[in-house]
Amino acid sequence: MFNAKTWLVGEHDACEYLKKQGYEILEKNCKIGHSELDVVCKLPQIVQKNKIRNAIKDLKSIKKTMNNSEFVLKKNMLKNELKKVEDVLVVVEVKSRSSKKFGEPYEAVTSEKIHNIVRGTNAYLAKNHLENMPVRFDVISIVDGDIEHIEGAFES
Repeated sequence: MFNAKTWLVGEHDACEYLKKQGYEILEKNCKIGHSELDVVCKLPQIVQKNKIRNAIKDLKSIKKTMNNSEFVLKKNMLKNELKKVEDVLVVVEVKSRSSKKFGEPYEAVTSEKIHNIVRGTNAYLAKNHLENMPVRFDVISIVDGDIEHIEGAFES
């Protein structure tokens, strides 16, 4: 059963979570065409670069547990990834529930819902002249305040 309070709190919590992770919220509840996008945000390249730099540091700290060629390969892959990073438009579908009684919230993201999100995203990109910007589709699933962020949950 739909609960407006759970939905509103969930959307608010999702946005606060995303902001803490470095995302810039561009729009909430964006109605475009016959679609609604829960949260449209930007993941700045600097945030992504910092994550990759931290992964390189972590890799160096566990270097002793792997052979040298494996270490060099992983380090080079991360460095190459660092060179290709750019801002990403992230469209987030938020699903919140007060319990798991009816399953995980993310399970409510059906193929029909995905189709509508992708259609709305294409309209958003065209309207804002962002056709060349990379896009990622995430789902934030919230159960009684616990947040699960599924990055790249589906593709267009």
